[in-house]
Amino acid sequence: MSYPHVTNSEVMLICFISLFFTLSHALAEPKCLDKTSPINDWLRANIEGGLIETTADDGKPMNIRISEREKQLHLTFEKTKEGIWAEGLTTVCFDKKEKQLEASLSKKNISLGKAAPWLVRLSLSGGATFRLSPQNDGAVLISTVGWKGRFVPAAKAKPMD
Repeated sequence: MSYPHVTNSEVMLICFISLFFTLSHALAEPKCLDKTSPINDWLRANIEGGLIETTADDGKPMNIRISEREKQLHLTFEKTKEGIWAEGLTTVCFDKKEKQLEASLSKKNISLGKAAPWLVRLSLSGGATFRLSPQNDGAVLISTVGWKGRFVPAAKAKPMD
């Protein structure tokens, strides 16, 4: 089939660009964890005991726990003095390019707690992906669309005044 307004070199360029994006997406695909992954050891050592937010400006830091339920990883977000905002079975993947973990709670697996404000309920109701970026000082930056916080292992956290 011939298109009079498109040259052969333009067709080749379009094919090359499509192939490039397809390959780059496949190569950048995060590696998801199973229970035997070495990164799972990091998760257990740093998150299983819980993480506590150090950037809370309301005096009620977010607590994050990861545990094992139904032979899968389970993630819980609980606001101090308020209760559970969200929890559910999660898939954790390692993104080599960004050097961070991504924890995804699907729409099917996320459960929103009674303590979650309506805006949080609205933004998380379709599921969410949280990026966990370990820092050199032992802290973890956790972010998702419209929110981010700095966390430390709960055992190392200083009590808030």
